[in-house]
Amino acid sequence: MRQARIPARALAALLLGCFPALAESDLDDVAAVNERRNPLVEMVARAKQAVVFIRCNATRVTPVASIFGGRRGGRQEQLQSQGSGVVVYSEGYVVTNYHVVEGATEIDVLFDDDRSYKAELLSFEAEEDLALLKIQAGEEFPVIDLADDEVYLAETVIAIGNPHGRTHTVSKGIVSGLYRDVEARSNNGRMLRLEGLIQTDAAINSGNSGGPLLNVHGELLGINTVMETNAENIGFAIPVTRVRSVLKEHLLPSARRFASLGFEVEPTTLVITSVTAGGPAADADIQVGDRVVALGGKRLESPDDWPLARAAIVPFAEVPVVVVREDTEHTSSVVAWNRLDALAFERFGARVEPRTYRFPARDAWGRSGYRPRMLLSIVELRPEGPAEALGLAVGDLLDTVETAGAVGRNAYEFRTWQDFPMLLSRLPKDAELVVNVWRDRDEDGTLDRSTELYEGRIVLQ
Repeated sequence: MRQARIPARALAALLLGCFPALAESDLDDVAAVNERRNPLVEMVARAKQAVVFIRCNATRVTPVASIFGGRRGGRQEQLQSQGSGVVVYSEGYVVTNYHVVEGATEIDVLFDDDRSYKAELLSFEAEEDLALLKIQAGEEFPVIDLADDEVYLAETVIAIGNPHGRTHTVSKGIVSGLYRDVEARSNNGRMLRLEGLIQTDAAINSGNSGGPLLNVHGELLGINTVMETNAENIGFAIPVTRVRSVLKEHLLPSARRFASLGFEVEPTTLVITSVTAGGPAADADIQVGDRVVALGGKRLESPDDWPLARAAIVPFAEVPVVVVREDTEHTSSVVAWNRLDALAFERFGARVEPRTYRFPARDAWGRSGYRPRMLLSIVELRPEGPAEALGLAVGDLLDTVETAGAVGRNAYEFRTWQDFPMLLSRLPKDAELVVNVWRDRDEDGTLDRSTELYEGRIVLQ
């Protein structure tokens, strides 16, 4: 609710009546300050508390040519990028441009009062140039509200950002155009075509990207994203309608990929529709048909509260879940899994962990030695899952996987454990895999290719 304001001169007269000892010059000073601190100044003072300066570190590997031809290795180059962001949920969720944080290995956010925090990239929609960050702090933050859908040509707008590292710079202008289509190049050279943008003559420069374009009430009209480099005073912002829809349909749902609770809900009723056998929810006695009414200590007043509460869950955290079953509330403690662990458990039927083994090998000169290789050790099997059906057991070591397709078979050797679930995520339901598995039958700590390497076929679920 907007507060009523007392005109400056009326305030001065009121003070003079209450405090006769005040000099006329003192009252003139009070009136002058009150006139200068107009509603726009006060709005900016509030809004800038929810705008962050984003600093990112990234590593780029430049291939190095070999004197024998081709390429080998690479030269690592440390890069830094910066931009702006806006807090849209008090739990510390920040919306920014994806090109600001693309490829980042470390993200810091800085508030206008010099508080600095680490942040993680939860999700992004590259084609929309939007990303969602989560500040790694257990406290609440000021937010900027999203405006109503309507944006008016020629209405006054304010941009707050960090152009060229000059933190929390404010510029003023108007909406100078609507529904603009713009092509821009991202940090890694990809061409983006952004449609339906807001055009403004408020000064937007490098570093403003990801910051807010506000109306006179301090509500978010758009996310500043690109400037016209061949002209002056032409900048563009992603409209709030797009920000709202991408946030709801893509960024918040995608954020959940980092952690799994082992159950799914019907989004309009929050009734649990499936529970993964052997998963974290099943271990906590959560059942199909239960209705979730609280998650992570937050009551879910409406289905709209679910995406945000769900996105806040991180892997390996112990999460309180309150469900209603037969008109009675039940509280369970669920230990969240890493989402990639859960994906392998659900589709392949096993959770795996990396193990490094040394295998006999010969170099180019025929000298004997050992080559280290990473294998995936099965640490848990899903009851009645594909891996158990094949006869795999805890302790077996997954070596390579082959997929069959129209153009032949492709073999995959995994360099990191994440490579395996990421491969599974790209394959369709009922895809058939040929798996090569080691089993140390004599338990001597070595692997004999002639007697301890097996091949089998698994159909993904």
